[in-house]
Amino acid sequence: MNPTLRAFIAVELSDTLKTTITAIQSELKKSPGNVKWVPPDICHITLKFLGEIKEDRIAPIRAILDHCAGEIKPFLVTVNSIGAFPTVDKPNIIWLGLKNEQNILTKLASAIEERVNALGFIKEERPFTPHITIGRTRAGSHAALSQALPLIKPPQEILEVKALTFFQSTLSSSGPTYSPHFRSPLK
Repeated sequence: MNPTLRAFIAVELSDTLKTTITAIQSELKKSPGNVKWVPPDICHITLKFLGEIKEDRIAPIRAILDHCAGEIKPFLVTVNSIGAFPTVDKPNIIWLGLKNEQNILTKLASAIEERVNALGFIKEERPFTPHITIGRTRAGSHAALSQALPLIKPPQEILEVKALTFFQSTLSSSGPTYSPHFRSPLK
């Protein structure tokens, strides 16, 4: 029997950016609301969620990531906004928005999406929106957060993207843990 693991492809964050996330979460925690905050040490930029996969699929995925990473040089993204999905008025997911020159992050996510789709992974129907999830609301949190979010000054933090990381996600009652399985450095 072929063992499975829960996996996703992402960009890791710098320690400086994780510190910024901690400060933003601290400000938002001052407003009443029932929010499950993502620990900053596990925050990341998801490029593709793969779900439960068999271990024998890791090698082809690694080849895809090595290929995609080998086609671009390290680049910069700017954390320049804070918002929520689906809207700030009805926040379910609280996020930090990202901007980068020539939409490299979006093009990279699209290339990965196309290549893993060719391996049989289901294509994401929603368009890729570069962001970092920092919290998920629970029932009754919308009003307080929709008023607090616009008051937070968005950071202008810059992150250098140097590698694509294949993460293994382990779920437990104390929350998820993410372990880097391998990294594909950009050229």
